Amino acid sequence: MGTIKNETVTHEQWAVLQEAFDVQIEASPFIAYTGAACPAPCEDACTEGIPDIRGTTSAERGEKIIGTPVHIKDIEYALYHIGRTKGWFDAHFKKSNHILDKKIMIVGSGPAAMQIAYEALRDGVQVIMYERADKPGGLLMDGIPAHKFKKEYIAEDFARLKKMGLILIINSEISYDEINGDYHCKNIKNGTDTIVGNSSDHNQHVVLCVGATPRKFSDKITQGVGKAHKNKIVQAVDFLKAANDIAEALEMHPALSMNEREKLLKEKLGSMDPRNKKIVVVGGGDTAQDIIRWISRYFYPANDRGTLCVLARGPQPVGRAIFDRYPAISRALTAENKLRDAEVEFINGNTSYLIEPTEINVCGEKLKIVIKESHYRYHDEIENDLDAKRLQDLIPREMRQVDDKRTIEHEINEVEMVICALGFEEKSSAPLVKATEGLKESVTLAGDASASKESGAKSKIIVAAQAQASDVYRNRIRDLLGLVDKSSPINEPIVVRQSVVGHASMFKKRKKEIYTSIPVPNVKDF
Repeated sequence: MGTIKNETVTHEQWAVLQEAFDVQIEASPFIAYTGAACPAPCEDACTEGIPDIRGTTSAERGEKIIGTPVHIKDIEYALYHIGRTKGWFDAHFKKSNHILDKKIMIVGSGPAAMQIAYEALRDGVQVIMYERADKPGGLLMDGIPAHKFKKEYIAEDFARLKKMGLILIINSEISYDEINGDYHCKNIKNGTDTIVGNSSDHNQHVVLCVGATPRKFSDKITQGVGKAHKNKIVQAVDFLKAANDIAEALEMHPALSMNEREKLLKEKLGSMDPRNKKIVVVGGGDTAQDIIRWISRYFYPANDRGTLCVLARGPQPVGRAIFDRYPAISRALTAENKLRDAEVEFINGNTSYLIEPTEINVCGEKLKIVIKESHYRYHDEIENDLDAKRLQDLIPREMRQVDDKRTIEHEINEVEMVICALGFEEKSSAPLVKATEGLKESVTLAGDASASKESGAKSKIIVAAQAQASDVYRNRIRDLLGLVDKSSPINEPIVVRQSVVGHASMFKKRKKEIYTSIPVPNVKDF
């Protein structure tokens, strides 16, 4: 769109911005998260980031310096707020003119559920969504810190979906009666139970978007912790939800007195209150980073005697060479990693790598953690050889060989709280998933719920869960519902505008344009 001069956007530039917004929403309608909080691995792997020693700029890309990646995250964030201000979302989130006698029941309300609801509603399918929590959004709502991502964006996304016709039921738990084939909805607040569907209904399809299960310590590790001390071992997601609830309450009532704030903290956190405690966070990924962020920013200013130890199972992240870019998997030291390390240092904490707990036992009123410290084979030789170290850094962690002879055990004593931030695993063991395994034609798993070693569908990040859900809807659910109408919105061509003038004067001479209709490609065609 060229360079904005004198802080004035021309009519032609507004047109290009709206065009860019339309293309973006067509690809992914929920861009608030990806613009605000996504770690943006796409930028890290962008081939535009290959350095140019001349340091020149590209007029075709708005004077962007050659050698810097396309700032996709910033672009999405800007487009989201521009579209939000200008009302551009309305054209995409509008109710279908043809409501079909087809229904989808979605269990869960996270990113995958939102994506499927959006595409189904555009098709004219009736969609009802059930969420166990008191707010929709899944991990977007509970798992991501409030200071990293404004929750009002999620509320706005659901308001748009409701305008399209979505029926959302919160505080509800869905179960399946394998004998009668009935789906039951239990209201968590009052305990009432209602039949909401039956597996014999050929006009209804059930989509399980129940997300991924937080990975827990094995029973072998925690067998030394009795029931009286189990509350000292905390799941990261539980802590994040409580912290987000506190942030939401403080935002709604900023004038709370110190006594009222203290009461709020105790009510929401209970035994998870991290103040003035020796805490061990086990994990080195995004979830662990978010935990550390809460602790360092919100609880440690008043922490006189607490300490923080971070145990990461993987090696310390390192920078990568130019050749470790797309299509290779990037293992760069991201901005998130750097920020985490800075915050751990700020609160006088420490991080250890290639460490994992083997035992957690009770010692008095506190915990003792036995940890195993590992080294990769030929560690000393590799550390002293720069070329060998560079090659080692390119090998994925799971493919590196550990030297069993150099494994050392240590103890961390007088621990008052352990936070398990070991990431997530597939939800194949969830009761509802297990109960409906035989219903191949009327039930579909989507997003992280469908991730497994067998399917190879583990999504890793939220935007991938959305993409997987879109693929599942277009290539499976639509067929099972019998949606073969070629005039359906999913099969309508996207109109792409191509300028035929040179980039140097594209806005001055933009009078002649070609509109080319390009059918949306089907994933099966590739």
